[in-house]
Amino acid sequence: MSGSGKQIYCFADVEIDPLRGCLTRNGEEIYLRPRTLQVLIYLIEQRERLVTKEELMESIWKNTAVTDDALVQCVGDIRRALKDDPHRPQFVKTFPKLGYHFISPEVEVRSELHASAATFIARSPPACGPSRRSRGRRSPTAARCGWGRGRRRAGAPAASSRRACRCR
Repeated sequence: MSGSGKQIYCFADVEIDPLRGCLTRNGEEIYLRPRTLQVLIYLIEQRERLVTKEELMESIWKNTAVTDDALVQCVGDIRRALKDDPHRPQFVKTFPKLGYHFISPEVEVRSELHASAATFIARSPPACGPSRRSRGRRSPTAARCGWGRGRRRAGAPAASSRRACRCR
């Protein structure tokens, strides 16, 4: 991926911030697995053309042995997050046996963050994890999702309680 670290992609009611690793739709953050987010960003960056399955596999998974099913799963997750119908696509069009094409008519690319701000965001504590001020107490957001207690919200991705929660 070219300079995706400092760029924010906006289209329709979606905003993708690769630096934070988050997709926001209508102001609501939607969790995507890291590889799925990489696939989406790659398709957006190559939106002028059809991207073959082989190219996606090589650029995203590099020297890892995976089947086409991993890519199909990623595209399915992208479609669910974007609420895109595969029969009448607005964002990702499938070309059977060939690959995928990102077809959104308008994609705005913004470069908002400077290197110092990016460093601050990268080092800031998770949104619902404990902070220095909390002295072991959980934030209201953390209390809702069960962060730090080994519990998770219904429908939230399974993650260890030591990792930061991605809900907001």
